[in-house]
Amino acid sequence: MESTTAVFILLIATVIIGLVVFALTSIFSSYIASNSAISSYASDVAQGLYISKTVAVNSSGNYYSIVIVPTDFNYNGTIYLTAIAVNPALYGNNQISPYQGSFTAEINGTIPSNSPVTLYTTSLHELYSGNAPIWKSVMGATQIVNIPKGYDAIVWIFIPTQKGLVEVGYVWLED
Repeated sequence: MESTTAVFILLIATVIIGLVVFALTSIFSSYIASNSAISSYASDVAQGLYISKTVAVNSSGNYYSIVIVPTDFNYNGTIYLTAIAVNPALYGNNQISPYQGSFTAEINGTIPSNSPVTLYTTSLHELYSGNAPIWKSVMGATQIVNIPKGYDAIVWIFIPTQKGLVEVGYVWLED
């Protein structure tokens, strides 16, 4: 009798352990599949992105302006932009992030939302986390970027995803 009870308890324990392992594997697999789908979608949008820009136009005060127009044949929705002013000596550095500049560049002369945000690269690595000025626009709209004289600017373009804002491209603007 005791061996029958012990076998039954072991059988129940084995089934419960199996169900727990299956549940954990399913959760992990769905997380990986979701991130893979988001990354693939962002990469598709990034491949279709083209950013046209004008030459620098001297404007009044301590700023100069450059007009950019982001267009994409894979995406036609809402975009989010952020811009930083950077030292021109950093041109060509492929490790630039919003941490390395100042948020003194402006887009369209409007007040951005300035709230805590986490920005991701197309491979879903964290690009920036903190307060950042974010401008909301649509793909294909003209963007006027005002940059402090003596500085260059980098404008990042993000799309909204289930993960958050994911970078699909950027443009380096110089005087």
